[in-house]
Amino acid sequence: MLHKKLITICLIATAMVVIIMGGLLYRTDSLVVIPFSSSSTIAINTYHEEGAVFSKASCQRTDKGITFDYTLSNAFPEPFAAIYIRDTITAQHFFDATSYDMLEVKLKATKGTRIPITFRVSKKLVIGNDSVDVIPYVLVVNHSGADTTYKLRLSNFKVASWWLRYYKLPGTDFEKPDLAHVGDFVIGSCQALGPDIPDSITISDLRFAHSNRTLLIVIGSILALLVSAGVYINLLRKKQVNSLQIAYTPLPLSDTQNNEFGKIADFIAKNYPNAELSLTDVQNGVGINGKAISRLIKENLQISFTDYLNQLRITEVKRLLKETKLPISDIAYKVGYNNISHFNRVFKGITGKTPKAFREEEV
Repeated sequence: MLHKKLITICLIATAMVVIIMGGLLYRTDSLVVIPFSSSSTIAINTYHEEGAVFSKASCQRTDKGITFDYTLSNAFPEPFAAIYIRDTITAQHFFDATSYDMLEVKLKATKGTRIPITFRVSKKLVIGNDSVDVIPYVLVVNHSGADTTYKLRLSNFKVASWWLRYYKLPGTDFEKPDLAHVGDFVIGSCQALGPDIPDSITISDLRFAHSNRTLLIVIGSILALLVSAGVYINLLRKKQVNSLQIAYTPLPLSDTQNNEFGKIADFIAKNYPNAELSLTDVQNGVGINGKAISRLIKENLQISFTDYLNQLRITEVKRLLKETKLPISDIAYKVGYNNISHFNRVFKGITGKTPKAFREEEV
């Protein structure tokens, strides 16, 4: 039993190491864009359609972050307004988000329900006669109206459909965004809101972060395997302990539920080395009907007559394997097994290992 305790200790120690390593690898750092201090080089502004008539848009910094107010115009089939956020420290400054896989945005809209979130990546392209400097990647969030933090996986952002339509390009032509060159962010108006309905969006947090999803999956899987191994070993040990509780010497009647079961246990304990011992032999020996014998064994030990007999024999086998140097075949014959192959199957079925392996581990 000692080796099973050592295995259990090793499993617990491994689990502790895994948890500690997971804690060390768990990332809480982030690349913060909002909130920012008064000395920050972050700039904000709005834009909308071009023309004599356009959607109304304004923005301002507040102690809660940034507030973007807009009212869409009814003069366009697809009116829009948006606020963009960028760092103005240098003309070529970019946010480097290569080590992150998520964009966290905390916002609240008074009326808007579908808010497009966009980050624009600097990349020079020549498309036909046009030259472009940025590619917009967008994801629309379904907003409930409450102040909510959205954890948006960067892999879910796609090139904006309006941009693809404008340049007549299929979306499949683009690879994943170059996150080392994120230029700015755009929070757009809710297109489902319709014209002439004022809306206000407050953005109180905007940052690149790490989801730790892969790490948590790996840690969880390893811990699940360790727990499963521990449960299996515990159940196996319990099974073996239960088998040892079935004595192979005569049982005192005071330890039995009734005199009938006591007589049965006494007879089997004295005669289990007999290879030919059967239920009929027990019936003839104690004067109790065979069906009643099976029922009493089942009620008292929760196993069948055959399993009970095998448990008694294997219990004695384990003692002899540990305390003597008798050959395994002699031990098998001594406790009532004439067929060595059958003996090996029964022993492994009860203990989970071969007689030879059991002896080697217990020495």
